[in-house]
Amino acid sequence: MAQTGQITGLISDPAGTSVPGAAVAVTNVDTGIRNEVVTNDQGYYTVLFLNPGNYKIRVQKTGFKALERPAIKLDVAQIARVDLSLALGEVAESVTVAAEAPLLVTESGTVGQVIGNKKILDLPLNGRDFTQLATLVPGAISRGTNSSLDAPSMSVNGARAGRTVFMIDGGSVSSQYFDVASVTPSIDAIQEFSVQSNSFSAENGQGMAIIAVALKSGTNQEHGSAFEFLRNQLLDARNFFNTSTVRPAVKQNQFGATLGGPVVLPKIYNGKDRTFFFMDYEGTRLRRATQANTLVPTAAMRNGDFSGRAAITDPSTIRPDPARPGQFLRDPFPGNIIPQQRLAKEAVYYLPFYPQANTATGTYAFAPNRTNQTDKFDVRIDHRFWSADTLASSYSMAQTETYTPGTFDANGGVSLSVRKQRWSLSETHTIRPTMINEFRLGYVRTRFFNEPQGLGTNHTVLSGINGFVEQSSDFPGFPGLGITGYLSFNPNAFSPIKFRDNKYEILDNVTWIKGAHSIKFGAHFRRYDTATTNAARSRGDFTFSGTYTGNAWSDFLLGLPFQGRRTFPRNLFGIKYLYNEHFFFQDDWKISPRLTLNLGVRYELNHQLKTVNNQNASADPVLRRIVVASDGNGRINYNGQQVGQFLYPLFQDVIVPSSQVGLDGSLRVLDKNNFAPRAGLAWRPTEGIS
Repeated sequence: MAQTGQITGLISDPAGTSVPGAAVAVTNVDTGIRNEVVTNDQGYYTVLFLNPGNYKIRVQKTGFKALERPAIKLDVAQIARVDLSLALGEVAESVTVAAEAPLLVTESGTVGQVIGNKKILDLPLNGRDFTQLATLVPGAISRGTNSSLDAPSMSVNGARAGRTVFMIDGGSVSSQYFDVASVTPSIDAIQEFSVQSNSFSAENGQGMAIIAVALKSGTNQEHGSAFEFLRNQLLDARNFFNTSTVRPAVKQNQFGATLGGPVVLPKIYNGKDRTFFFMDYEGTRLRRATQANTLVPTAAMRNGDFSGRAAITDPSTIRPDPARPGQFLRDPFPGNIIPQQRLAKEAVYYLPFYPQANTATGTYAFAPNRTNQTDKFDVRIDHRFWSADTLASSYSMAQTETYTPGTFDANGGVSLSVRKQRWSLSETHTIRPTMINEFRLGYVRTRFFNEPQGLGTNHTVLSGINGFVEQSSDFPGFPGLGITGYLSFNPNAFSPIKFRDNKYEILDNVTWIKGAHSIKFGAHFRRYDTATTNAARSRGDFTFSGTYTGNAWSDFLLGLPFQGRRTFPRNLFGIKYLYNEHFFFQDDWKISPRLTLNLGVRYELNHQLKTVNNQNASADPVLRRIVVASDGNGRINYNGQQVGQFLYPLFQDVIVPSSQVGLDGSLRVLDKNNFAPRAGLAWRPTEGIS
């Protein structure tokens, strides 16, 4: 699955005639792992499922001198074509081929590009995010970072971000919920990655582009590294628009280490040429000052005294204007002061939380720190049981804790905790020299939880705002109080949010070398589930605009919002399970030494999702009915959400159970016609051109 490569080619004699039965040995120069094959009747050889790395090739055949090809670099997902010509002589004699030009893509019509380890480590990256380098590939652009998962999003060739598949060590790490890369390993853990943007094999589906990452593996040589990157305001250039001599505080540290080599247990086990490990750790600590400088009412205005300011009108005096039909008149408050008895108790409740001006211009200046603490690590183990069986497994985990402050001490801050994990395992078994089976397991889990400042105290109810006892009880806190032109209370809508998802994958494929054909077929099974809750706007969200008095602050003091929003919280909902079953067949046919035809077909059976508590509904305005998910007996679960018990009596005359219209709880009919044919070719009109 897009992370291993293969080396293939034609062995010929000095006259250009193919040489069948030649022994070809391909050896990883870093690990010493050796793979042996024999050329077929057409003289072709193919060595499959090779990890990215450097490989030397040795060819032997009775009647010819042994030939050695210096190490070539094999990239992730590459099919390297290496043709070799044997010289007549004794096997005891050997010929070493001089280094040649870099290998061209001559065996596949796939369009893509590989970003190697040197570029990954040497090019400057803000935040050490490898996906920034993917934008070096024509047609690839960044879609930013998802704030919930702190994860990058990419779009290739104009396709939607959700059509880009991210893979690590052959397993998908794409978030089906957020259309991002769920897990992004440290750049020090990445051997290389490829961006495939068109015409890829039928083995790969789910999207229009594939970003495949291969993690580093250990070698026979112990190796390690350590690093520290420091950034602070003393080293930063002054912002062009900052005319003061003060630079906002920034303290950013990124540090980590790597270690790899053979697994050696003194006096117990020596894993040289057989068992290898690689591990890494990366930490990030960021403290960055934020700045807010917002107008707040004066001390007199907090008590309703607007004397010396524009007149505020008394909404209780509204009456029709006899001189202007359709218009209204309102009298100003005497002395431009709101009587104390007219101040709304709900507004007065929030005054102790609301800051007073701390600048000469009547604003409240606030400069808290935004913090980020991230810890991530990766571990990979490679083991060769014997020549016919190899095993590889890797695990990645990242934990991020962030705090985003509000615009004043008491309100608006949000804490976010994110944990992302992935695990993959692959076993490669050589059934016979021309047939290899690859089995894979994959698992990805993400979880995040954000919590607003003030959660736990029901300020909405305590202030006396009516109608929120039921809605706000699950996630009590501050309501939103938007006061146009003045510092406001952030509603932190939909916070807290609790979310988690799981993705399980099983893949199995067989590769069969049959003459000039490299045939591959297999299956891919996936299960996906999610669960989430959030507060929505259950604490209330009110806007004061000055519509009633001419000043938003006086509207607030009188308790007269221009608009208000109230919802029930989102109780537990999500995808109970979603199954995908995919099958493929691919034939890479070497029609001639210069022409390879890639033909394949993929079939995808994507089952409809089933929701937690059977919470699905679909409105049909033409037939004036709302189809709601039900069980086979027509029973509807109205208790999955708090709002359900209130909505059902209002719409019971138009609600129809899904079983009555012949649908299950998914409210969809399964589409069984998803065939995806693939075709491509690679042609070398002359040597060096493809």
